[in-house]
Amino acid sequence: MPTETPLGGMTATAQRGRVFSIDNANQALPLVRRIVQDVVETYGEIRSLKDQIADSMDKNAVEREMERQTNRLERLESELGRIGCELKDPGIGLVDFPCRYQSRDILLCWKLGEEMVSHWHELRAGAAGRRPVSQLEQ
Repeated sequence: MPTETPLGGMTATAQRGRVFSIDNANQALPLVRRIVQDVVETYGEIRSLKDQIADSMDKNAVEREMERQTNRLERLESELGRIGCELKDPGIGLVDFPCRYQSRDILLCWKLGEEMVSHWHELRAGAAGRRPVSQLEQ
């Protein structure tokens, strides 16, 4: 069933999945933060393993470990998807939360290390277009 948000009506985004208000996104943040911490650590391990392949005497063991870590990263990303948010950058832990604001779809944006969801951007702007949520009229 589509979700109605406090910031507006139902949208195509709402029909596809969860739509967050700023409060909802911040309520989900403790769980999202734990998952994203694991994502960043796992992604770092994968990068390290890629560097080790060339120098390793046992390439098969390194490749098996890399596959295991890649599978773990995919599971963590799926877990974020079940919550309703989307992993944008596993290296820095960047996550978007779909939101409806004044009859348009936007993305609330958070990255690991930030205390709360305090930024947003237009759908096509990406993280480079992040702006403070304080600029949104409530």
